[in-house]
Amino acid sequence: MAMTEITPQMEDLVDLVKRLAKACAPDPDLDAAIWGTVSAAFGGQADMSAEAAPVTGSLDAALALLSRIRPGWTWKLQRSLKGGEFFKFTLDPPDGVPVRGFNESLPALSVVDALLRSLIEHGSD
Repeated sequence: MAMTEITPQMEDLVDLVKRLAKACAPDPDLDAAIWGTVSAAFGGQADMSAEAAPVTGSLDAALALLSRIRPGWTWKLQRSLKGGEFFKFTLDPPDGVPVRGFNESLPALSVVDALLRSLIEHGSD
């Protein structure tokens, strides 16, 4: 199995996943970083011209970004109270292994976590 080439965009995605893991509230600076990095992952080709929507604080905004980047992928959001509250978001590609995102505070953060992880694992296909 070939190793995935580590690109500057992938390093940015990994850094964002680490920042998201620490996030517990909406963060406009993180929103801007997410929009910039996702746009760069698509070579500036994705329709990211709108203002950076508050994807860290709005489930609707996070799902709208997801639908732009991963059309045709199915998803499921779960809330667990076992061992403390947390949100788990599962993102299923049409063919492949599911990607999961987690957050203890906000469901939108779990959506963005899974989306960024999908870009790391599956690239921009």
